[in-house]
Amino acid sequence: MTPCISLTRSYAVAEDYARNAGLAPPTPAAPAYVYVVDVPDPLPAGVAIYDPVEYVASRNRNPVTQPSYHHNGGSKFLLAVVDPSAHGALLTTPPVRPPGMHGGAPAGPILTEQLETMVNALRDAEALIVGSVPRAWIIERFDIS
Repeated sequence: MTPCISLTRSYAVAEDYARNAGLAPPTPAAPAYVYVVDVPDPLPAGVAIYDPVEYVASRNRNPVTQPSYHHNGGSKFLLAVVDPSAHGALLTTPPVRPPGMHGGAPAGPILTEQLETMVNALRDAEALIVGSVPRAWIIERFDIS
């Protein structure tokens, strides 16, 4: 639960959310919706929109502290974060270690909430508006079924 509404610049992402984010698939009798919104620039007083990537990065400026958005996986590890259904094995495959390094059972790569938030926000071209979208900003609505 969040006080925020997710906005995206990508119609494809919005339609995917509409089709797949609900408890049941949309139907003609109970469609999901994609709204086209015109956000004014500059924002009116009292309206806050956040970039999740900037928000997380600004709170994780020191790369050696934990938790961090840095990971210890291979160069393809982010594919699994972006698309776990197609690349999920990369989430649990132990990363390569330096030769001769022992100690403990090999574990899957480190995936922190910070990294997952940043990757998903980039994947989905996401921004978050606090509260509700003013009705005057709504330009169009598409029924998705």
